[in-house]
Amino acid sequence: LKHLRKVNLQYTCVVNAGADLSALARHCPLLEDISLQAQELRPETVNALFSSCKNLKKFKLVTQTSSQNTVIPASHSLEELCVSSPLFHGECIGPLLEYNPNLKVLNVEGAIIGPADVDSMTTEHRNLESLGLMHANLTDDSLIDLLVRCPNLKELDLRRTRITNRTLEFIQDKLSDLRYLR
Repeated sequence: LKHLRKVNLQYTCVVNAGADLSALARHCPLLEDISLQAQELRPETVNALFSSCKNLKKFKLVTQTSSQNTVIPASHSLEELCVSSPLFHGECIGPLLEYNPNLKVLNVEGAIIGPADVDSMTTEHRNLESLGLMHANLTDDSLIDLLVRCPNLKELDLRRTRITNRTLEFIQDKLSDLRYLR
């Protein structure tokens, strides 16, 4: 397994995710792409994955519960992150983007994003090209403030969000590189 590059356990519900994934990470240091669905995923398990898999470029997590808020550690190799969890809070987005400077794709389905969460983002994130906010709970003000900090977006997913014409006008006027909007 030491040469394994990709693991997809997305449609396999991992029950004892902590022990299993920590062991997998220790034995597969070259992993670049992990997709998984877990009943519960503790922060120490996520930390073990990222500390053992230094080449991790893609991480996709689907979870319904968590003992604490899901926090993704800093990684200079991470380019794509997808987290689908009703427990993923907007307060994580700022640090996540700041500590993962090479992130190009961020999908935080179901995230709860408030004005204070966006205000905590202090820098622009020019590398971010794709932002998925499907089912995200956010206001027009929060979304516009977030989009201002991501000027090079090419893809934006706003399905099942509650936006108004104000956000659509902002997108039309300010996101000139946008190629895909849904």
